[in-house]
Amino acid sequence: MTRLVISGFACPPESWNIFLGEGTQTLCFYDVLKATESSDIKDWSRFLNKELDRIQPESIVCHDYGGIICLLALWTRQKKKKDQPKVLTILNTAFKDFDVFKNTHPFAVQLMTWPKLIKAVEEAGGHVDPRLEPYFPTIKATYRRVIALSAIQKPFRLLINHYKLDIHLDTHIQMLASTNDPFIDLNNMEKIRSDFHAEKFITLKYGHFPYSAEKKETIRNHIFQFERDHNVSK
Repeated sequence: MTRLVISGFACPPESWNIFLGEGTQTLCFYDVLKATESSDIKDWSRFLNKELDRIQPESIVCHDYGGIICLLALWTRQKKKKDQPKVLTILNTAFKDFDVFKNTHPFAVQLMTWPKLIKAVEEAGGHVDPRLEPYFPTIKATYRRVIALSAIQKPFRLLINHYKLDIHLDTHIQMLASTNDPFIDLNNMEKIRSDFHAEKFITLKYGHFPYSAEKKETIRNHIFQFERDHNVSK
């Protein structure tokens, strides 16, 4: 069995590989930036699609930016009728309507030095991949894209309470949503649940980084049990 973790910003692969153990392969943010040399999420998604063709994972676990990239890639695969993983576990991320005026860290990153960024991530329980340092300007550019998109969408959010994407993927989806994430509102996960018709939605208090949370054993058990429930081979 190949379990592919598509990790978010900052995290090195070993944090996830140790957390989830044997059978886990991690595609981290560094891999994406190195391959694409781009701050455009669409470029990242195209790269991920090629990796999915190569790796052919039965189980995917995605988090943070990795969640956005993953959902875009799987949506594209669905349209093209390409193979999907048996199961998908989504940890805290956002797909649409991310509000930078509620979650202000994209602004804060613009003013940070690399050492200050490391400190902020570590204080939130995360680990930082040192290989990302040369890509810090690209990371800042990515957050500027997030700021611009959020600002454009703000008037529409005020006019339209909710619009549903209604996307059905040929994979079983569970969501493990954190109720105390300092960077992403629970509301963003609830919107993904509605848009992608997740069959399981579990709320836990794990901050932003599941691999260092007090609930990490519970999170791991949920991931493994979901794989067993849907006959993912060991």
